[in-house]
Amino acid sequence: MPAAKAAMAAHAQGKFWEFHDLAFTTKKLSAADLESYAQQIGLDLEKWRADMNSQQVLDKILHDQSSMVKSGAGGTPSFFINGKPLKGAQPFPAFQTAIEEALKEADAEIAKGTPADNVSKVLTAKNAGQTFVDWVWDGKAVTGAASPGAAADAGQGRDQARRQPEAPSAPVKIDLLPDDPVKGNPEAAITIVEFSDFQCPYCSKVPPVLKSVVEQYGKDVKIIFKQFPLNFHKEAEPSARASLAAHKQGKFWEYHDLLFENQRALSATLYDSLAQQLGLNMEQFKKDMADPAIAKRVQDDMAAGQRAGVRGTPTAYLNGVKLGGASSFEAYKTAIETALAKNRGEAVPDKPAGPTLGSLEATKVKIEGEGALSLGPAGAADTIVVFLDLQDTFSAQVVGILEQLQKESAGKLRVVIRHFPLPFREKAPMAAAALAAATALDINKALVYLKSISESANELSEQKLKDLATAAGLDAAKIDGAWNSAKWKELVDADIKAGKAAGVMASPTLFMNGRKYTGMKGYEKDMLSAALAESRQ
Repeated sequence: MPAAKAAMAAHAQGKFWEFHDLAFTTKKLSAADLESYAQQIGLDLEKWRADMNSQQVLDKILHDQSSMVKSGAGGTPSFFINGKPLKGAQPFPAFQTAIEEALKEADAEIAKGTPADNVSKVLTAKNAGQTFVDWVWDGKAVTGAASPGAAADAGQGRDQARRQPEAPSAPVKIDLLPDDPVKGNPEAAITIVEFSDFQCPYCSKVPPVLKSVVEQYGKDVKIIFKQFPLNFHKEAEPSARASLAAHKQGKFWEYHDLLFENQRALSATLYDSLAQQLGLNMEQFKKDMADPAIAKRVQDDMAAGQRAGVRGTPTAYLNGVKLGGASSFEAYKTAIETALAKNRGEAVPDKPAGPTLGSLEATKVKIEGEGALSLGPAGAADTIVVFLDLQDTFSAQVVGILEQLQKESAGKLRVVIRHFPLPFREKAPMAAAALAAATALDINKALVYLKSISESANELSEQKLKDLATAAGLDAAKIDGAWNSAKWKELVDADIKAGKAAGVMASPTLFMNGRKYTGMKGYEKDMLSAALAESRQ
């Protein structure tokens, strides 16, 4: 509170951001520190002290707090982009995605005739409700409940894989239906219920994790999918109905996978196209999708989730105990092993054995790989090996962070790229083979190629890979067809085999000086840097 008052007092003299940057950079917030910052940026100290202790500044801060709580922000940092929530300390790509979506909405609103200088306010009212506009834009007194749009715990901001998970809770009853989509062993003692939204970007990270769960624990678990379309994702509810229409013809999981693979193209046209691709009876599909009973089923799933305590997506429960959001395979593994031990009547320690959040496994493995693409000298003091699926957009973010770490290491870090295309990503093996061929041609140009492939993860094709090769300065003719070459397929398969032997199940997976990084806490630069330092011990 004193720091907030000090910043607002600086704002009264037109120096808010200068004060803001000093406070966050130094992270020292004693009274003497705050006054020192005011002095450094040239404030009138007498006026600053008076403003800092004024009722007006206090009222403004209390108003901000109230509007945040009523808007469903829940904690800090929280952002609203034209009224759509983006929660938590998100990486740049999350902001980029949200802003690009907001720009598209703004263009559409301008096309309707809304003046450009009023578009943001109009869209904020549409996305978060007029009361949000009254509070935040116009500074009116905060009253009443949160608006539906703003109160939703946004999937695009609720990335539980990058923050501390919620504390374990007591089991809750989840209302299940006999025809809920199920995979795994229907008779299993362990039930995982996933509430998801097909338009939520973080929900798209869950399928590969659950696929690994089924592969390793198929006889012990059953996974049940429940719909939880968030109201600020306009295609979430229609895609939910489409998946249930496919479910009526026994193709839920196939349709589910295709929806997530084509998440950025969700539309009525896509729903029909995917149904045709799966060979569904189109007349029945369209009839079911428009059936009020299907729409009610979606609402019933949402109601069941709300009764269980679901506030955002993705949210999963294991035998009624909330696991949180898009948890890593390691999180599921720990929870499943604990449940299995209890079922066997074994004593379970308060803290389950195994890697802790954001930790490194104790065992070291040799996993660098011959001829792999790398950044930094072979004799570097530290080595990070990362297994990647090049069709995974999150991998692109991790590559960027690793590149930064390598550049800042002054030659003391080597980063090695190895391939781990996941079987459900159709274009991933093709991209891996193309990059392997590029690495053999020119390692520096291959690094440029890697970045461009990662940045184009959602639009990969044979032609795209050739175009990107040309743009990277490579001979596209020597890249063309690499995905059909036994030589490059064998190299990629060797990486996959080595990864599986070392316990890799998802992308990206990092090994720091031979120790596997369990990244439930996240992959931000400071976390990876700290883990690298720990790996030397």
